[in-house]
Amino acid sequence: MGHTDIEQSEKIKEAIRTSDVLSEEEKANSIKIVEEWVIEGKAQGMLTQKLFNVSTEMGSILAEIGII
Repeated sequence: MGHTDIEQSEKIKEAIRTSDVLSEEEKANSIKIVEEWVIEGKAQGMLTQKLFNVSTEMGSILAEIGII
């Protein structure tokens, strides 16, 4: 896992935590997915897809922080 991946994962988790459109359950599930992604070193495309499965709002959150 590269330094950039870790920085991006922290950026994503912070955006999730501060989101006004996600429920607390969606936030918790999304953060869990991001943490698993970091541990397993998965490709970003897989992470994005898993997050979209949690909430359709994830697209706007990830776009807002420049991930997609």
